[in-house]
Amino acid sequence: MTLFETLDYREYLKTYYEERKAEKNYFSYKVFANAVGMDQSFLAKILVGHMHLPPEKIGAFSQYLN
Repeated sequence: MTLFETLDYREYLKTYYEERKAEKNYFSYKVFANAVGMDQSFLAKILVGHMHLPPEKIGAFSQYLN
């Protein structure tokens, strides 16, 4: 899935997480959150659609996903 195939960036991030988790069993919310400099519980809330990505973290996500 590409970011342009969905209207909700959180769906894209969740799909990314699920695909990475399937590839590498060590991949977790903690690993993902640490890579982008945020708390794992906050990341989990973003991925399930309860919160939005803070604007100051967009750059970190962009670099990590690139």
